[in-house]
Amino acid sequence: MRLLNITLCNFLCYYDNNKLEFSDGLNLVLGANGYGKSKLYDAIQWIFKDGITDDKPRAGGIPANTVRKTSDMRPEIRHTLANERALAEAEIGSKVLCEVCIEIESGHQDESYRFVRRLSVTKTGANDFKADSESLLEGYRKAVNHFKPVSNPVELLAQLIPGDIQRYVWFQGERGINSLIDTSSRDSLKQVVNQLSDVEKWDRFIEVAQAAYTTADNELKQALKTDTTRKQKTETLQHQQLDVQTKLTVVETKMDEAKQNRDGASEKLDGIISQLTSATKIQALEKERQHRERELGQVRARIDDLKLGFAKRLFTDNWLIMGAEDLVDEFEEKYDAYSSFALAREAKHQATLAQSEQEQTRLPKGIPDGVHVKDMLQKQHCLVCNRPALKGTSEYIAIESLLVQNEPKKTKLLPLPSIELDLREMYRHGIKMREKATRANDEIAAAYVEQKQLEAQKLLLQEELERIIGETETETVNSGVVANGTAGSVVLSIESAKRELERYSGLVERYSQESAALTETLKTVKEEFGKLTQGSDVDPKLLEKRKMLSDLRELTELTKKAQYKKLISHLEDTANQHYSSINKRTGAVYGQIRFVYEAGGYIPEIQDDAGTPMQNLNTSQVSSFKLAIIMAIVTANRNRGVAKNYPLITDAPTSDFDAVKTRGFLAEAAKAFGQSIVIIKDFLDEDPNEEGRYVVDSEKLALVKADVEAQGKKLKVYQLVIPPGQSNQNRKNLSVQITRLAV
Repeated sequence: MRLLNITLCNFLCYYDNNKLEFSDGLNLVLGANGYGKSKLYDAIQWIFKDGITDDKPRAGGIPANTVRKTSDMRPEIRHTLANERALAEAEIGSKVLCEVCIEIESGHQDESYRFVRRLSVTKTGANDFKADSESLLEGYRKAVNHFKPVSNPVELLAQLIPGDIQRYVWFQGERGINSLIDTSSRDSLKQVVNQLSDVEKWDRFIEVAQAAYTTADNELKQALKTDTTRKQKTETLQHQQLDVQTKLTVVETKMDEAKQNRDGASEKLDGIISQLTSATKIQALEKERQHRERELGQVRARIDDLKLGFAKRLFTDNWLIMGAEDLVDEFEEKYDAYSSFALAREAKHQATLAQSEQEQTRLPKGIPDGVHVKDMLQKQHCLVCNRPALKGTSEYIAIESLLVQNEPKKTKLLPLPSIELDLREMYRHGIKMREKATRANDEIAAAYVEQKQLEAQKLLLQEELERIIGETETETVNSGVVANGTAGSVVLSIESAKRELERYSGLVERYSQESAALTETLKTVKEEFGKLTQGSDVDPKLLEKRKMLSDLRELTELTKKAQYKKLISHLEDTANQHYSSINKRTGAVYGQIRFVYEAGGYIPEIQDDAGTPMQNLNTSQVSSFKLAIIMAIVTANRNRGVAKNYPLITDAPTSDFDAVKTRGFLAEAAKAFGQSIVIIKDFLDEDPNEEGRYVVDSEKLALVKADVEAQGKKLKVYQLVIPPGQSNQNRKNLSVQITRLAV
């Protein structure tokens, strides 16, 4: 079968109609975290399984990341299958139709089908919704140029891709990979080989051979009972054999149960140990997230302070007078001119005063000096004629009249304006203002630079937070550790799991010893039976018949083991081909896959060139190891043509890979499968011009295209895009769009 296209209408984050056309070869869908990658995978699951992946554990011990059917969803959350924007825009009382449509081409007689699954949601209030109790599936078969309804769409889907095949070609993330192949279980590969090969037919051959041998053995024992000399011994040995066989059956049953429990405990321990690493990483990421959030909060607060401070600092830091330096310079020139004028005027004033004083002390021509006149009045004696001039006499009065008439007139100077101090104070303030105005330009520039730096720092911190949150989500989904899980609680779980493993391992060892002892006893009883037949009157044909059927039973068991070993060897070779193709470009040491026989089963492990198991494998190595085995399970069985006849559909299979290893996986997927649909977050870079947006790394995609075309296949690429002005944080205004890219 091939997926031709898928159309999503108001399904989860996909608003209105969104369509993808698929082709043979590799179909690559690129999307950043939170852009709807898993929702696209859920759309395919919804069609085929009537459910989507539930990332939280559920009641009844149902683990996280299992499919929850539409009808199993709680009524109050079932409406969340519909797009939030469509629900928000709907009128109260109206219905929103959530719908996914897939068109499929079957390899059988080139028939085409269309399947549509719908869920109707009624808006009963502003934030209240009621969804139908279950979804509706419709199926159509193409007839010439139109589609005709089919009566059994569910059965038809199951026929198009059987469940035992679907689980190995459709999987999601690391947990999906882990659920397919358990590298610690001896039964895991056995179940895979039994499902995807015809090795089980040898079990039927063994059952037939065992039944025939049992019949022949009973006939021989019955014949021995007719010999009276051997009857009692025969009955004793029969009872003993039955008793030992019963005990052996009980012990082997207990041992099988103990082995299963031991394998389960080992798997549990491995899972918890991996969770310890994940829990430690998640804790570190959580601490880093908190630290970055604090930093981001401080940066945002500083940016807010700067923006608010701009208005305040116009006045507090005199930014308002920026550019007023020329006014201060002009004032300085006028002040200097005034100072020169004031100094000159003061000098002139002082000169005038000096001249006046000089004039007052100089004797007038023909008239005694005023000082001498006063002296004469005081002495009452005229010094001019040298005669007495008593007060009150005409002589005294004549001298006194000379004093009044000859008093020189004084020049009265106006006082200078008293604004010097004011001007000087204004000049002092002007100098300070000029300094502030000069600094304002630099201060404003520095503030803008600081704001730009803070904005850039904010962007980096937001991107760092997105990365941390994305890594935490990925680690949480892949490991199953809750985001607030502590490493300490995981350590306690490890100790408990270790005790459980030791207990079941001890039981296996105990039952193995008991089984060996009972097997040896049973062998002795059979040897005693053999001795009874010697020299007896039993028909030799009965002895020959039992011997022949015993050999036949042993032959069928050996043949099955040889056939099983051959299948395992072929699976191992195929897995190594995939494993090498995925890893060889990285240049790192990656070892080789070996299926090691241990206690009745095969366990896959990675060995170095010396055949020693490699230790401390990182998550990338483990993921590529398991992916290679899963691909081998599908591609090794050429009889069923699984890889050729069914598409590989996977979401986030390379979350632990770097770009080089991702290229290796994509090239191998294109080579191995007729059609591959791979949904990943790789080959996207953050858009430097727009926060929260991504651009495609065209150079790396060109390399992928070359890899795919080298396998003789074609590459088709889509990108999941959030339009400008929208954010995945506001789902009521979110409409993820699907864009075809030219590579």
